[in-house]
Amino acid sequence: MIKTHYDDGKRHIHVLSFGGGTQSIALTLMALEGKINGVIPDYIIFADTGNEPKAVMDQVNKVREYVKAKYNREIIITSKGNIYDDILRATETGERVSSLPFHTLDRGKMLEAIGKRQCTNDYKIEVIKQKVRTLLGYKPRQHVKEIVHMWKGISTDEIQRVKPIDDNGLRQNIL
Repeated sequence: MIKTHYDDGKRHIHVLSFGGGTQSIALTLMALEGKINGVIPDYIIFADTGNEPKAVMDQVNKVREYVKAKYNREIIITSKGNIYDDILRATETGERVSSLPFHTLDRGKMLEAIGKRQCTNDYKIEVIKQKVRTLLGYKPRQHVKEIVHMWKGISTDEIQRVKPIDDNGLRQNIL
């Protein structure tokens, strides 16, 4: 639960996962106005997959400029690399790469299926978690003492993708 005060004696950090889309922009602007239970996020972070369409990156940069000018806040950009390049390299080397939700066809049964989705976790969620650890001054495998609330905006047509997490103090808040 996102709130302005917690009675547990711990430091609480609020991180908004910025995706660059309509819902994410609305969530960001509402949050910066204090309209999410009066809490303004400590960090706003965009995880770039390295292969975002130009229009998305143009919009992200436009919102970053607006947020900086109006609220004097930074939307931090972080990245694991380029998902497209990683997939192409994996086809040649056989190395492990994140699963993408490709549409596939089982020719023996003529059934259509969608591959397992791991790319959101690998190129968005984990990248933001790593950035938060760095921002808080933690080294790899060091226990996070703060309670980190990760804010994610998600539209109701994708609600099935929501999974609860509690990862060593990282709490997920779906808005």
